[in-house]
Amino acid sequence: MKKVRALLLILVLSMFTACLKPETTKVEGVSISGDSSLNIGETIQLSAVIEPIGVEYDRVVWKSLDTSIATVSDKGVVTGIKEGTTIITLAIDGNVATKEITVTAANVVDTTKVTADFLGESDAYIIGKYEGDGGSVTATGNGDELIAKINAIGSNSYSTKVYFTLPSALENSTNYTITFDIEADEARDINVKVGEGLSSDPWWNEQHSEKISVITTKETKTIAFTSTETAADASNCQLVFELGNVSGTGSDAATTVRISNISLLKK
Repeated sequence: MKKVRALLLILVLSMFTACLKPETTKVEGVSISGDSSLNIGETIQLSAVIEPIGVEYDRVVWKSLDTSIATVSDKGVVTGIKEGTTIITLAIDGNVATKEITVTAANVVDTTKVTADFLGESDAYIIGKYEGDGGSVTATGNGDELIAKINAIGSNSYSTKVYFTLPSALENSTNYTITFDIEADEARDINVKVGEGLSSDPWWNEQHSEKISVITTKETKTIAFTSTETAADASNCQLVFELGNVSGTGSDAATTVRISNISLLKK
């Protein structure tokens, strides 16, 4: 009888202990936190957000749907490879989250300067350059002359470009004139643009664009335009020389272009 009582006591205690054990909680949802854009060659850290907080889980799997644009490590570190957009996925215990990642080419700002007269301020201005989609350019300055050696034109007109940031915004509905001397080792066309550089899509707020022909002897070019209201308050106004695939056929010469006596003045 004592044995029966002891067994019953053990059974009751076992059932009581089992009732005290918490029910196993499963992962109910996942998401991805972190930046959604980066430049070529840069890295960003993505993090998994798991619901409910503190739940136990097994394997975490990160994946890029296009590793030619961006890769992702098993720790969620994304590396930009080339310009474009891809999807990063995160899978945890049957739950999947996605995040769109955009890779862009960096605007490379050099310390090289060229003397120019912009909006009545004659000074030595830093040359900026942009290289993307296979474009490449080496920009140097010699007094008031900008020397742009095009190493590769890239796939778009803007894939290879050099630019100057103006000292102040342009005034709304005001007439301006761009003047410069230009020549190239091999004849080709280029685009001359004025506008506002933006930090996100569409990346550029254009006020004026004009295609010009460049020959192997020095010529003076004059471009007149009227500023528009859409960029009247721009704090990042730029004068841009596009040296990429301007023709759209890929036949533009990868040559050296020399631009001097550059000015942008109110009429």
